[in-house]
Amino acid sequence: MDRGWSESDRELHDANPMTIRCKISLAKAAALAVIAASGCNVLPLPSVNSGVPVAVTCPSGAEAGVFGEDVSARDSWVVSQASRALGRVGITKVWCGTTHDTIRVIWVRSTLPMVVVSFQRSSSGTAEMVEFQDPRSLPPLAVPGIATRRAAPVLSPELDSVASAIEAAGFWSADVARQTRPEGGDGWILEVRKGQKYKAVVRQSIRDEQLDPIVNRLFDLVHREGPRMR
Repeated sequence: MDRGWSESDRELHDANPMTIRCKISLAKAAALAVIAASGCNVLPLPSVNSGVPVAVTCPSGAEAGVFGEDVSARDSWVVSQASRALGRVGITKVWCGTTHDTIRVIWVRSTLPMVVVSFQRSSSGTAEMVEFQDPRSLPPLAVPGIATRRAAPVLSPELDSVASAIEAAGFWSADVARQTRPEGGDGWILEVRKGQKYKAVVRQSIRDEQLDPIVNRLFDLVHREGPRMR
């Protein structure tokens, strides 16, 4: 039956209506109701946002809602691994509650320990690096726990410089997620909470010429000989 669709809209359909390919642009959001009625059970997420309001309260339970909805709903191995590990150890959620302004990067590696670096604007002026257990030393499917923590003082001018670099790199207008494949491959999640605004960006198995240097700089602030993106 001719539904009056354009050629690009027809690309959403296979011969089998239960295997509709949900490759729809944000500009076609008005057609979502038609697509859902045809059997599509995966709704497209916005490719870009300039930050979402911080939630007043966090969901109960350490493993509930580690990241905001834009990131948590992504079909990404990096997001899945980070959510499981951070949820298990109860690391503070950035997207909700009364946490200070925060910059946090989670580096997820398929064959090496995951590393989390966090900075908060508070009177203490410190940053923290958390390294998780090496996945090669754990049974299959085991969730790694924390292996080491180290803290370092960070002067306000240093943190101001990084915050400015994040702005200059176009973080707030960057795609929420870029990946070459949903499964496996190293990647990172960069979270920023500024006032009552929050955004997270995910990169998996792909280089980001603007934000990769920021990630390395955050590691350097905590540990000068720490891990670096390649």
